[in-house]
Amino acid sequence: MMTQLQCIPASMWGWNYRIETSQGTARIELKVMKDEGEIILPDASYTITHPMLSGEWSLKQDREESIVAQARKPNPLRRKLELTFGTQKLVLQAVSPFRREFQIRQGSQVLGRIRPDSFSSRQATIAVNAPLDLKIQLFLFWLTVMLWRQGAS
Repeated sequence: MMTQLQCIPASMWGWNYRIETSQGTARIELKVMKDEGEIILPDASYTITHPMLSGEWSLKQDREESIVAQARKPNPLRRKLELTFGTQKLVLQAVSPFRREFQIRQGSQVLGRIRPDSFSSRQATIAVNAPLDLKIQLFLFWLTVMLWRQGAS
């Protein structure tokens, strides 16, 4: 089952995006000068927290503080994150040191990709060929955008 989500920048200069989904329009937002933000779906919202100087991010359902997923960057010099949610573990990793495309893996199996639509574009596509909850896909995209922003500064 292949799903594709088109991700459109919310403005010309910012790092926030809107994403058209089967459930309606979703948004991801990154805080200015911090590696934190939000994922807003039509029926729920999630907060992404990042303790200062840590290589860890938590996706929390708003108003509950319950952790839905966690990401960890094992090496600060590599564009690779390990994601845990429930009993599942995924890896989000750049396909090359010179490209902005990332792949989503579970073990050695590639489940999907997040890539810019063209070399100079900030529009992007999330393509996943496995059942993966929308909030997890958007968390992976949020992490990718955060890494793009870090690389651009």
